[in-house]
Amino acid sequence: MTPRAKLMYLKLRYVEIPKILVKAQYLKVKKLFVRHQPAPEMVRLDKSLSV
Repeated sequence: MTPRAKLMYLKLRYVEIPKILVKAQYLKVKKLFVRHQPAPEMVRLDKSLSV
């Protein structure tokens, strides 16, 4: 593997993939909360995030 390819691989492995996993996890959790009556603190969190 060339150094550049190795760097790209490492970036993917340790930066991009965790980011995707975290986002997927967040969306899954959010979907759960949306399905149920959202807790007031979640609503507040959403409002503070969107502002």
